[in-house]
Amino acid sequence: MEWFHQIQTGYGVNPLIFAIIYFATFLPCWYGVWRIAIAAKTRDWVALRRWAIIEAILLLAPYAYVMGAGRNLPWWFYPVLAGVMVLSLWEARRAIRRQIYQPASKSQMLWNLCSFAYRQGVGSSIPHREMHADVVSALQLKEEDRLLDAGCGAGDLERIVLHQGLKIQIEAVDFSPKMLAAAKRKCRSDDRVHFSQIDLDQPLPYPHGHFDSIACLQVLFAVPRPQFTLAELARILKTGGRLVLVDPKPDANMGCTIIAHLRAIRRYKGIKKAKAYLDTCLRFPFGAIVLLLNLVMDRWVSTGDYHFFSATDLTVQLEKVGLTVESISLTLADQDNLVVAVKGRESQPG
Repeated sequence: MEWFHQIQTGYGVNPLIFAIIYFATFLPCWYGVWRIAIAAKTRDWVALRRWAIIEAILLLAPYAYVMGAGRNLPWWFYPVLAGVMVLSLWEARRAIRRQIYQPASKSQMLWNLCSFAYRQGVGSSIPHREMHADVVSALQLKEEDRLLDAGCGAGDLERIVLHQGLKIQIEAVDFSPKMLAAAKRKCRSDDRVHFSQIDLDQPLPYPHGHFDSIACLQVLFAVPRPQFTLAELARILKTGGRLVLVDPKPDANMGCTIIAHLRAIRRYKGIKKAKAYLDTCLRFPFGAIVLLLNLVMDRWVSTGDYHFFSATDLTVQLEKVGLTVESISLTLADQDNLVVAVKGRESQPG
């Protein structure tokens, strides 16, 4: 009981939550020490770096809760955190260098690299889950609908739609084979969804008016010819069908999504809060890799390879391909525009 009292008075946090995180990481920490010793003995430097990152995260986990909800962090917390970030970025740099020599476009290379880090570090964040919920609501799906997910990524939208239990057919496409592999694993071979590797910068292999709804989430900014891609999506959308488009704002900042995630966790209670903090700590290195890749994307925006559009720009482009904007709102911690457009009829009031 004295230890619990010291935690509460010293760090200003709920001692029960701190203890849950602390003891949940106790055995994994010792396992990590064993794996580090084996890696050092066999001179497996790659494994040594990776297990050092994991070990540091486990050590930081209970104190990350203190960082978010308490005070008086121990002096060693920030040096260890800095070490985790440096090692994570080093591993990301090595992975990028390995990918450079593969026969793929630089954009496909980037999204192949993103696949694992996105699935582990970003796709599970609270703002991303809220964004997918916003999209599902905007799609207004019905029984027997055909849905195209144009740029399905790691399959997060598919998983949510399938859980609704609708008798629906989903065509999920992406040009990154690694993203598609992650999406297939997530959906567990559900026969309501079909995956295809397709480049959205090329004519799409579907007839006119084939889909009832189309979702295109955080994709348009990365395609070489956005207007061409939108024209193809409009072509294969049924009259009266809905296109739900999510794209980053020109001033989008991924740091805001991290802050929103941590603020959402602070509203949790008890064990749910402890689990959320622990899960966030374990996923931190993957989030660091995605942050690094976002810097690459920002660079490509400045060189004209990628394009971040304002809400007005998106409206103009959609109208050029015969779609009428029904609504525009913000999602993903207010960092992305969510645009709902319909084909072949005027938008409804309100």
